[in-house]
Amino acid sequence: MNSDQALPARATFGGEIFRRQPWLTYIFAAMTLLGWFGGRFLTFLFPDASYWLLLIGAFGAVVALIWLIACAFLPKPRSAPILLATLVIIQAAGMIKAQSGGGLTGWGFRIHASPIEQYLAKCKKFDFAENGEMHTISACESSAFEPGFPPGLAYLTVIHDPTGNLLKPESKRSQEWNRALYKVRETEAAILRFEGATRLSNDFYLATLSY
Repeated sequence: MNSDQALPARATFGGEIFRRQPWLTYIFAAMTLLGWFGGRFLTFLFPDASYWLLLIGAFGAVVALIWLIACAFLPKPRSAPILLATLVIIQAAGMIKAQSGGGLTGWGFRIHASPIEQYLAKCKKFDFAENGEMHTISACESSAFEPGFPPGLAYLTVIHDPTGNLLKPESKRSQEWNRALYKVRETEAAILRFEGATRLSNDFYLATLSY
């Protein structure tokens, strides 16, 4: 062989690493998305599993953001596209939920509350008259949680409100409806504050009530 003939360069250990697929990043992204979306879907179906999945998803999203920033200082950030796609999927899902109402949490709730007639029969109902018509607002179920730091006690309460007043501004809610909601907020210890609500499915809402 001619000694002047160019020989193919042997792959170096570093070059081999850069050619490898970032499988660890793929696994991390999959676990983050599973926690983020699975936790929401299982909110009503399996609350205990949902709690841990949501923690995994939230922790993974924070780590993904920090990891993505760190990739900006690497010469060949192979993980950057995967991390960016993960965060974009999470953000896009939040926007879709805001438009569609309920999202994965709503899908899980519809399975949990089926059949609706039997589920509504178990709700605590409060009747009120508005504009000469009878209406009913119902409190169906609640789960306690501790938001903030230091944590305080609050409740996520499923409310059935065919009037849709839960999502209306305070100025557009009638006094009759407010009195009915007051009964929903009333407990043996105190009157809970209404912090806001999101639509779960149709006339069902998930309201936050706190001390």
